Amino acid sequence: MEYIHNFKINPLLIVNGDWNRPFDKEQYFTKYISEWQPIFNDKFIKVFQDHIKVVMVFNKPTNWNESSKGNSVHVDEGGIICAMNVVLPTTDNLSLMQWFKTDISQEELLIGSNSNYAARWNTNKRWTSDQFKLIHEDYVDNRVTLVRVDIPHKVVISQSARVCISIRLKEKFNDWKIATRYVNELFQEFHHI
Repeated sequence: MEYIHNFKINPLLIVNGDWNRPFDKEQYFTKYISEWQPIFNDKFIKVFQDHIKVVMVFNKPTNWNESSKGNSVHVDEGGIICAMNVVLPTTDNLSLMQWFKTDISQEELLIGSNSNYAARWNTNKRWTSDQFKLIHEDYVDNRVTLVRVDIPHKVVISQSARVCISIRLKEKFNDWKIATRYVNELFQEFHHI
């Protein structure tokens, strides 16, 4: 099973060079960006705009605590299987995305506005690391990738400040190969402009 597809595209080729990158701010945040077009260059917008549902930006400052709640194992809500992540270069490019096998139910692992995921971290019934078996991991900094978000996962951040621009597509895929083919075709169109 494939958990990540690397498009082998330099993320700086699709991000607008004038975008005010939030890693200059030494604070953690996760935001939905309603006016996301200024993040990307015109060529990327021309090809991808009609396919994008929502864009999120994850900003992690230097020395972000990798065991924090923000990096806990979860499954994304909304019935989606993948996200397209554009991760800007970091000082060391050592952040890892990890996927796990667990007996904890999908419903408990869901994270998002309609989930009760946060309650798990505010009780005495916390999950423990032995409830999760690592099944795959890959480096994710300085890449444009499609990643599985329907399988329990987390990102282990290195010590570098880090910005991940996570794109959720309008198309809801139920097959990973179809999803990768769909985005590959968009990038082929991007390369021919």
